Amino acid sequence: MKKILGLLLLAPLVWSCSSDDDSTSQQSVLVNTQWTPEKVVPVIPFIGESDDYAQFYPHQTNCDKDYVVFLEQNEMKTYTHSETCVVDEQVQNWQEDGNNITIEYMGYNISGQMSGENSNQMVIESGLSEYADLDLDIPSIDGITVKLYLNKQNN
Repeated sequence: MKKILGLLLLAPLVWSCSSDDDSTSQQSVLVNTQWTPEKVVPVIPFIGESDDYAQFYPHQTNCDKDYVVFLEQNEMKTYTHSETCVVDEQVQNWQEDGNNITIEYMGYNISGQMSGENSNQMVIESGLSEYADLDLDIPSIDGITVKLYLNKQNN
């Protein structure tokens, strides 16, 4: 369960805008905005998204939801809640390069390509190999990708 938590907090791996805005305006969508992880879903070649393997983020019951905030200066903060609702705050790095994004989380560097977002939901897609050390319950199939869904929160 903790590994899923880690994966979903990696959220800011990849997203793509439906408009042709420059990278500055794309980055402004993330900076100083709270994003709550919802689920991770594998995308299997020739099948598409597989709800059979979808894993929902394990938010703590009776606590506020965990979230991430992208900050200027390539910093990202993650806020997670313990079983007693105590908040743990961690600072990691992130970097954007055109349609690619890299984040640092728990000693891992995760990279992906921006694949979809709108004003209220961000979808981040990258290869399954980016999460090999997280031991997800997802079949290892050539060409499989993983989508992370995050919901925008009101600040």
